[in-house]
Amino acid sequence: FGCSVPAVMAARTLDTPQNRLKTILMIPFIPCSARLPVIVLISSAIFGRSAPFMIFFLYVISIITAVISGLIFSKTVLKDKSEGMIMELPDYRLPQIKNLFMRAWSQSKEYLVKAGTIIFAISIVLFILSYFPTDVEGGFIHIAGRFISPFFKPLGFDIPMTVSLITGFFAKESIISTLSVLYQTSAMPLSDYLTLHWNAGAGFIFMVFVMIYIPCIATVAVIRKETNSNKWTLISVVYSLLAAYAISMIFRVLLLLLNV
Repeated sequence: FGCSVPAVMAARTLDTPQNRLKTILMIPFIPCSARLPVIVLISSAIFGRSAPFMIFFLYVISIITAVISGLIFSKTVLKDKSEGMIMELPDYRLPQIKNLFMRAWSQSKEYLVKAGTIIFAISIVLFILSYFPTDVEGGFIHIAGRFISPFFKPLGFDIPMTVSLITGFFAKESIISTLSVLYQTSAMPLSDYLTLHWNAGAGFIFMVFVMIYIPCIATVAVIRKETNSNKWTLISVVYSLLAAYAISMIFRVLLLLLNV
């Protein structure tokens, strides 16, 4: 459940081109660390004490999606009989406290740098686009949102949700900052706003979509590099979007039938 970028690169160790490609196409469905802050905040705001169970359920949905996708690829475009794989594993030892702290600091520093550059920059751009031009309510961002939102309206997503999915393509953590900017939650924390204005069904469907569609643009770039194919890169992006939309729609219909 770490970053998808090194996971895609690690597919080099597999035995056949078909298995490598199949694994690369499955990896975007495995929950990455960037998705976790998003679903933790939304789940905590909407489901309260039941949030841990909801997060676990979302992880299960993502893993099942990855497994089913692998089976589909194996039976259709990537038919191949694997002869198995043997890998020598190192001896397992108790980790040293020093190494744990060094790794924790490295990971925290990486996230803070990312939050202070990409996410902060996206937040500034969104803030500017939401206010200009001044003669249009909501600015450019609402114009773009109104143009795209009809595609997501069947899922029950409003314009801020739709726009946050777009910025989430660049960095999943930016979904939170996007929602904060577009909902104009300066008067209260975003979690409080979601608690007051989002219902459980809408929040759950939104999180399902976030967990399934392509992790970020960095993952797309690495998929392009590892596959050396524009076709398979496009297939990966489009397939994940279609899968996210279809699975979210299934849950949407089920929740409507249950009047949730």
